[in-house]
Amino acid sequence: MSRNLYNNPNIEKLLSIVENQNFERKTAYIQQKDLAAEFSAFANNSVEGGLIVLGIEKDKNVVGINIVGQEKINKLIQAQNVFCPLAKVDHKETPVINNKGQKDRLLLFYVECSPDKVIKLSSGEAYKRIGDQTIEMLPVEISQMEYDKRETEFEKELIPSLTIEQLNQALMEDFIKKWVERDGLTNRLSVEDLILMKGFGQKEEDKVKINYAGALLFCDRPEEFIPGAKIRFFKYEGIKIETGPRSNIVKDKFFEGPIAEQIGQLAEMVKSQTRELSFLGDDGKFKTVLEYPEFAWYEAVVNAVAHRAYNLKNANIFVRMFNDHIEVESPGNLPGIVTVENIYKENFPRNPTLMQGLLYLGYVKFASEGMDRIREEMVNLGLPDPEFQDDKKAVLFKIILRNNIEKRIVKSELEEIKELNKKIVEILDDDEKKIVHFLIKNRIGAPADFEKEINKGRATVVRRLRNLEKLQAVERTEKVGPNVRYKLTPQMLSMTELNNDNQKGTKQAKLL
Repeated sequence: MSRNLYNNPNIEKLLSIVENQNFERKTAYIQQKDLAAEFSAFANNSVEGGLIVLGIEKDKNVVGINIVGQEKINKLIQAQNVFCPLAKVDHKETPVINNKGQKDRLLLFYVECSPDKVIKLSSGEAYKRIGDQTIEMLPVEISQMEYDKRETEFEKELIPSLTIEQLNQALMEDFIKKWVERDGLTNRLSVEDLILMKGFGQKEEDKVKINYAGALLFCDRPEEFIPGAKIRFFKYEGIKIETGPRSNIVKDKFFEGPIAEQIGQLAEMVKSQTRELSFLGDDGKFKTVLEYPEFAWYEAVVNAVAHRAYNLKNANIFVRMFNDHIEVESPGNLPGIVTVENIYKENFPRNPTLMQGLLYLGYVKFASEGMDRIREEMVNLGLPDPEFQDDKKAVLFKIILRNNIEKRIVKSELEEIKELNKKIVEILDDDEKKIVHFLIKNRIGAPADFEKEINKGRATVVRRLRNLEKLQAVERTEKVGPNVRYKLTPQMLSMTELNNDNQKGTKQAKLL
């Protein structure tokens, strides 16, 4: 959008667009360094780049740039070279009629995204864009962005106190075995070959020193070097987190140790907490499936372990299970050029050495198919697409999978109900099926409940209930009065064949 608008400026669009991550209006009185800060912010934060328009005030008053004089305009054009030389910035002017009805100009700057470098001012400051605000970055944020843009790689930094002798020899031997099998190697490999050839450390003064990637894979206690190198699992009773006396946590467990073992242990926990859900098929039979496809949540966990920002040393990965969804939260924002919008198309691994290690251990593939497969597995099970949240303020990324519990039933709740009477089900309309499904889940219901369920008025609900009664699908708990409730009949809850009279009554009722 920003580049297109820069190439084809339109005053109506320049005035109507809401300022955001990619677009900003500024007064022509802006100082050179302040303009350079905008260049830094757009280059650092927006995959699309950014468009800055000078000559329109914050209140959208079109003042133009002539008012500041050509000398000032020239200085603004020179701001990039003087204060932010690494930014790639194009500029152009476009004619406009200003607020006094005079011919004037706007000055447009298009700033390209920098995918592999943090763009700083000559004085060392760097800026980022959050919504419609340009904010100076803290030193720790600059370091994080440098890791994300792969200017430096945290995983390759050596841990001075960790040597090859301190690693788990069995884990390294297992890796070597899988490496030989995968690549068809014939020569004998040592653990030193593994560390040096696969980039998990380097030799210094006859000692093999281990980096963070090696520690995460082969150290029994990587949390000694990265305290947050853990997965924390929560199970909640409900659909949101409650605190204090209303706390709804039913399970809380840490998983520690080599990251491959963490993945395996966490997977067993999630499996043990995953329910079977049933839904009513068109044939009147209940179909039973797991509430989430195993590949989807498993890949989300592996993705978090492989791509989290480990330089945020004290932050954990969180896996939270609720009644209606599961979420996997990892420290750090999406790396490089990856955004929530292009996540299915772009691939930019934050920790390529660690990724390679998990690849040989059989946990990930380098092909960028993980997210696509998650979506495919969810859709195949009739579930919503995965949701992604890239929280810039909290510096975390979250994947959310929903189980559509409102349209399904926990299998244990069905107890002895195996099938509905197919002869009745096959002649119900959609509204009537929704009412039946509500009664399966809730056992009993009032007309007001059904109004919400089918999103129709009382008159329509009454007609549907009368027809269901004639079909012997539902019955009242009381004959009349404000306390009338409905439940499914024994005939509806069994496959017992209706007698001929009932079959005739069914057909006649449907015709009414």
